[in-house]
Amino acid sequence: MSYTCNWLLFALLQSISYTCATFNTGIEGLLLNDKELKQKVNTAIYTLLKEKGFVAPVDVLMAVGVLSITDYERWRCGTVDYLERVCKINLSKLSKINSEIRAYAKRNNLKASWTFYNQWKNGKSKSKGNSATNARKLRFSKSGNENIENQYATHYIEQLKVAKAKERKEQNVEIKVDSQQQTTE
Repeated sequence: MSYTCNWLLFALLQSISYTCATFNTGIEGLLLNDKELKQKVNTAIYTLLKEKGFVAPVDVLMAVGVLSITDYERWRCGTVDYLERVCKINLSKLSKINSEIRAYAKRNNLKASWTFYNQWKNGKSKSKGNSATNARKLRFSKSGNENIENQYATHYIEQLKVAKAKERKEQNVEIKVDSQQQTTE
């Protein structure tokens, strides 16, 4: 009996080691406890906000090592049927990551902005004619549940960045109106 248990444990550890090597992640990435995962997610969000001024759940997944850039691109090109399939942790941990992103956004007064994720054409992100009206909408979750899909598709933006963008837009409109009035005079 003891020999069988030891052999099963050995086989399990071999399987985990193979998985970690295959996905280019350490065994610690698969065994993060909730506190460590929360800390990693918060650090990733903070860094992404400083770099980009907004945070997207897919960027957080890549930053914490749950999703590789290659797998993200495969999903965006339509070769993976849903994003969760290529994430390196279970659905429960993915749900905790999404919950922590929303909690961080609420604590820091970030503005939620839903984003349409469409399939890239020809492996390119900015193909002409690839608008939301003629593109295939990508699926994030295994279940396809609308609430889960919306959680993944929601980006969070710093309020200060939103205010500055609105101000720039208003200034551009004023400049265009002034230049149009000058040309008609």
